[in-house]
Amino acid sequence: MRNRENYILGRIQWFVIGIGFFAASMSVFVLTGEGGIRRRVFALILLGAFLVFLYYGYQKIYRPLKINNRIKASFARGDSYEDIYNMAYPISAEEKAMFERFSLLLDKNRLIALSKKTSEYLALQNQINPHFLYNTLEGIRAEAVISGVDTIAEMTEALATYFRYTISQVDNLVTLEEELANVENYYYIQKFRFGD
Repeated sequence: MRNRENYILGRIQWFVIGIGFFAASMSVFVLTGEGGIRRRVFALILLGAFLVFLYYGYQKIYRPLKINNRIKASFARGDSYEDIYNMAYPISAEEKAMFERFSLLLDKNRLIALSKKTSEYLALQNQINPHFLYNTLEGIRAEAVISGVDTIAEMTEALATYFRYTISQVDNLVTLEEELANVENYYYIQKFRFGD
């Protein structure tokens, strides 16, 4: 069964055939110099046909190509990503098949799933970094306790508690009691830094 889609390349072929017919008719008209009124009527008919073909060329070829170029430019700038797959005026069956293939390769659901996996990976990575910080501070505190330097142990514990509170409570609501405890802990750290 023949493909019934009206591709721009098919329109161009018909346009070229029409222009060829017009050129052949004009050459016959010019070569035969006699005929008077018939000749003028024939010339007007040829001129009318030529104008119709020009209008056809503008409406069915130039305008769709201009719209396609606008969609492609928008895609190239990153403004629109779905319009490229739904162009109203495909150039040829091959171009349409190519954009359908791109659409399958860049399936939106697949991109969303990939983006979700990347987000989960980054979330896990962000959880690992604070744990590394907490564990390091806990190691410093343990060394300070073993060495008998209680002030360093207390300051390190206060700093670890403060970081754990500020990093872990990003999206959660906290009670007033927890917030006041955090403020006291912060005050304790500042007191170590600046004294009384």
